[in-house]
Amino acid sequence: MQNNSSIEQFIADFDRLRMRCKADEDEEQKYTDEVWCEVISMDACHLLLGRPLQYDRRTKHDGFRNTYSFKKDGIHIVLAPLDSRDSSTSTMLLSKSEFLDYYKATEPKILFALVVTEQNTIISDTPPLIQPLLTEFLDVFPADIPGLIRESMSPCAVLALLVPKHGGAYRMCIDCRVVNKIIIKYRFPILRFEDLLDQLHGAKFCSKIDLRSGYHQIRLRPKEEWKTAFKTRDGLYEWMLISFGILNAPSTFMLLMNHIFCEFIGRFVVFYFDDSLIFSLNIQQHLQHFRDVFTVLKDQKLFANHGKCHFLTTEVAFLIYLISGDGILMDKTKVHAITSWPPSKTTIVAPITECLKGSSFVWTYEAQQAFDDLKIRVTSAPVLALPNFHEVFQFEFDASGLGIDGVLSQRKRPIAFFSEKLNDTWHKYSTYNKEFYAIIQSLEYWRHYLFPTKFILFSDHEALRYIQGQAKLKSHHAK
Repeated sequence: MQNNSSIEQFIADFDRLRMRCKADEDEEQKYTDEVWCEVISMDACHLLLGRPLQYDRRTKHDGFRNTYSFKKDGIHIVLAPLDSRDSSTSTMLLSKSEFLDYYKATEPKILFALVVTEQNTIISDTPPLIQPLLTEFLDVFPADIPGLIRESMSPCAVLALLVPKHGGAYRMCIDCRVVNKIIIKYRFPILRFEDLLDQLHGAKFCSKIDLRSGYHQIRLRPKEEWKTAFKTRDGLYEWMLISFGILNAPSTFMLLMNHIFCEFIGRFVVFYFDDSLIFSLNIQQHLQHFRDVFTVLKDQKLFANHGKCHFLTTEVAFLIYLISGDGILMDKTKVHAITSWPPSKTTIVAPITECLKGSSFVWTYEAQQAFDDLKIRVTSAPVLALPNFHEVFQFEFDASGLGIDGVLSQRKRPIAFFSEKLNDTWHKYSTYNKEFYAIIQSLEYWRHYLFPTKFILFSDHEALRYIQGQAKLKSHHAK
């Protein structure tokens, strides 16, 4: 074996190894021999002497002492088991990590060894308080999910697609457009992401759990697999689990998550498809919440991806935001994507929108200035506070010739923003009407925050202060 070879692959590729063994260096009894050993998976770390060796050496076995005796070159040899209680005798068994360390340090030209199978250890950057729980629920983190596909005899088939994932891996999808046309739609309500964040007020510690392969953990109904058949250069295959691209896959997955976590949702768990967030007020509470969630995952035979999980942290990236006890921040990776945007069409700010009008598209100087200003404002957004429903909400609004906007806050910390561009019809209305329209639209947008409780409204338009005292309102104001 060459020095630059992979020692792990070298050992794994062998079905048989020729091993050189040597007895204790005793002048009266010196024994050196070479034997062929079959490499098999064993729980016990023993060297078993097979019948061919016993036949060739004409050995005699003492069952009580567990020894083998024979003669070689006129010398009487007795092979006895290693006594681990003898401190003067060093063990000849090495773990795989010890063997690799020795190989890297010495770099021998040729090296043979029998290594002991080791249990995979938990990643070192995992908090020590979480490691015992991860060891207890080790079967929740498999290396892969078996039984995804099988060979198919389906009368129909579609093309398979490889979609790149973060980290260089690929996700295989199939073209389900034909199948989706005949599937009865099932619409399970999916919460807005902003509504999920409203439940995190007061949380100090979080753990993010990423379920491995998402939809691939839900079994298809038997005898329905043929509908998902796809063709490759190696033949025709079909999915045994739900694949990406199936019409009802998102709704079915959300239904499953709502069903198994129904006791925890809103208390200490929020989830958005395959991303789950465990949040707690203190460490002891978080450890108990962690155990409860993983007990459910183990009982339901759902698997997580350890490499994408984050445990017992005070700050975690959840989808597009960075969530901490202080509030909500923009994810730095998303900020970089925004700052590197090239100039393009958008409908967010008025100068850029104006470029879309007319028969030709012209990117003006004003549009470029608006676009640069937009990138700066988005990437330097303030930290959003998590709403506290036991405190009074405040919202401010304003209107201009181009649009309306509003800010919802508590204790002078922003919670959410709202804006809307006015169309040509609204440009003709008076400032009073525009300000009044800003109130209506803001209340409608934040009705789930403001309607159940009292709130404070701030306005810089003096005339709106007397709207409740007017004896007669115009028809569109009354609506």
